[in-house]
Amino acid sequence: SSDLLIINWMLVYIGNFIGSVILSLLIYKSGSLTNEILINTFINIANKKISYNFINLLILGCLCNILVCTSVFLGVTSKNIVEKIFVIFIPIFLFVLLGFEHSVANMFYLSIAALLGKLNFIQLIINNLLPVTLGNIIGGILIGLIFNYTKSK
Repeated sequence: SSDLLIINWMLVYIGNFIGSVILSLLIYKSGSLTNEILINTFINIANKKISYNFINLLILGCLCNILVCTSVFLGVTSKNIVEKIFVIFIPIFLFVLLGFEHSVANMFYLSIAALLGKLNFIQLIINNLLPVTLGNIIGGILIGLIFNYTKSK
């Protein structure tokens, strides 16, 4: 069954990557990226994301997915839609505010920067997606183990 989990993870990851690249391509081809401020914002975000070292990205990815998984857990255990929106928003807002790294979000930002010619896809993968993804996995496992342990008590 761990084989099935890994296959599902790979399919979801590849699907998210393809979706991020397609969305980036659509935005790029739409002609809406004519504003220099917007272009520079995407480039600055991407440059920041690839400027960290491997350990920094691993930790930022781990912390991010702890918040994302907490958000999912809180949303699933909430009783009504208003409560769900509130408890999902707070951890996601925090991970963005604190500058934590999420592989799927980064797929979009880095793809836009690559299309703008400021980053190549090898840099995207090696200098960000690989360590962030590993950190996201570790964070997800940690929070899963904690929730599973507390549930069994």
